[in-house]
Amino acid sequence: MRRPGLFVLVAISAINPLSLNIVQPAIPGFAVTFATDYATAQLTLTAYLLSFALSQLLHGSLSDRYGRRPVVLGGFVVFLIGTLACGFANSIEELIASRVLQAAGGCAGFVLARAIVRDIHGQAKAASQLGYITTVMVVAPMLAPAMGGFLDAELGWRGIFAFLGLAGGVVLLIALSRLHETRAPVAPGTGPGFIGAFGILMRNRLFVAHSATLAATAATFFSFLGGAPYVVVTLQGQPPSTYGLYFIIGSFGYMVGNFIAGRTAERVGALALIRYGTALAVFGAVSMAAAQWMWPQSPLALFLPMLPLSIAQGLTLPSVTASAVSVRPDLAGAAAGLSGAVQLGFSAFCAWTVAHLLDQTSWPLVAVMLITTIGALIAGKVAHRFAESDPRGRARSEISRTLPPQ
Repeated sequence: MRRPGLFVLVAISAINPLSLNIVQPAIPGFAVTFATDYATAQLTLTAYLLSFALSQLLHGSLSDRYGRRPVVLGGFVVFLIGTLACGFANSIEELIASRVLQAAGGCAGFVLARAIVRDIHGQAKAASQLGYITTVMVVAPMLAPAMGGFLDAELGWRGIFAFLGLAGGVVLLIALSRLHETRAPVAPGTGPGFIGAFGILMRNRLFVAHSATLAATAATFFSFLGGAPYVVVTLQGQPPSTYGLYFIIGSFGYMVGNFIAGRTAERVGALALIRYGTALAVFGAVSMAAAQWMWPQSPLALFLPMLPLSIAQGLTLPSVTASAVSVRPDLAGAAAGLSGAVQLGFSAFCAWTVAHLLDQTSWPLVAVMLITTIGALIAGKVAHRFAESDPRGRARSEISRTLPPQ
């Protein structure tokens, strides 16, 4: 088996967080251009997340049956079509619909990179590799809001989609030349099938607990994305470029957390990193509540507490993702798709909730983030108990810590 290099996996993974985050500073501008309210313009985020969530179900199962490579390549073609449509949108409805198409294609590389890593590594090694991949990959979303603010100021928001089209085309060329197939050969007619695979996973309590932890952890971040632009730009009167610059604080923390996960996952185990990460996230959310009470008009009251929150995300997400797709390695694609769908579906719901509850204060945003961090902590503890009580799960955890480098 020819293993795709780290650079290839980073490239196919990064295009989705890039396209998600680069438009954040432009959301208030969407509302102005199309003469609509912020909640409607924010659907360019919510609809993107929902499309991303649902499309993962299809991509994951198709890749288990037909292979990772053809699904990734087809996804990038769809992404480019959606990006072109975004750039030429003449109404908020057209823009939202085009973002749906963009997400449906862009998610293929993101979700299948997880399955590809699990194809070639054990659970703890997969958590380590996902940590390293995300450490490098996070540079794109870390710089994306600042890039989006600059492009919006210099070229207008349509220039953002021109840039995304160029980036997507480059990644498609990289995938065509460097992405090799990693799925083990499957005899025709074997395997549980599309619906059967999801049924098997949904009846597995350990998979459900890991997916719940993943969903609540990710929803914390997407709740922030759904409300922070409104708080900073509309309530605090800051320009979009300021939001983009402050966003680097959280992205830096996320990169640090992923780097720590990459260095320590094989030694301490994925379950331990999940425990540490979810506990740190609760601390960050409580710190944000205290900062908002003391300095409600300062952007730093939002972004400084995002540092520990983002480190926690970096510790938790690669670890719980690797754990979820390791429950049934033979269904790694379906597991990546289903857990990702739950993750993004719940994240979209939380982002939509924040956007509709925000009024003249940031407290709806803070409240939702408190709820999601506490939920992730509880779900992580439940998953740990299930893993320890299941001899097979415990054996996988212990074996994966001692796997030799591959």
